Amino acid sequence: MKPKIIKTSPSTAGADPKNPLMDLHPDDSVWYFEQLIDYVSYISDCGQSKGLAWEEIVRRRPRHLSKGVGGPNSVLSTVTGLLANYYNATKRYGYCRISKKQQADIEFVSMLFHACDETRFPVIQWQAALFAIDGGVTF
Repeated sequence: MKPKIIKTSPSTAGADPKNPLMDLHPDDSVWYFEQLIDYVSYISDCGQSKGLAWEEIVRRRPRHLSKGVGGPNSVLSTVTGLLANYYNATKRYGYCRISKKQQADIEFVSMLFHACDETRFPVIQWQAALFAIDGGVTF
């Protein structure tokens, strides 16, 4: 399966220069949301068997994933956190923004899911616009 390219644009929102926000292209935003739902579905299936994939999904990964408020994240906490962020951001603002750290996290997560089922899950790669677009997500 070919990698999935998600187009982003630097956001004019956000105050952390070390972890800037990126706007997702509207077409890719829908795909991203559906992919997060598919990850949760796969996680639910793995939870039923409690096999090797489950162990990899629930294990904390301080060297691979960003630290959360409560400490190192697992693939499970990363996916569910990104899904909650997507839902809350689109409910509040009408579109989704993700940070550079979240981009790195979802890239890692996509590689793990791709390793579990390469016909179902593509590896995610990012394609960034060179400049921010005034007003946000107009591509």
